[in-house]
Amino acid sequence: MEKAKRNFLNDDNVDVMINEWDNKTPDEFAKDFGVGVNTVNLMAKEINKINNELCKPKKRSRKTRKSIAESAVSRYVAKV
Repeated sequence: MEKAKRNFLNDDNVDVMINEWDNKTPDEFAKDFGVGVNTVNLMAKEINKINNELCKPKKRSRKTRKSIAESAVSRYVAKV
């Protein structure tokens, strides 16, 4: 059975998050700290509420349905 993830961050984890926020993704922090991505995102949101210069929201790099459809159509048109 897989070990359950803890759902809290300690002071040291938060210090690392603040210092390295611009260099790592929430997924990387979650793996490093042994917590879920949601735990990292919620802590970052709280840090940003206290000081809006720290842990600024990251833009999602995930592709949207529209961008996937546009690239598929352009590849199809190029073949024809």
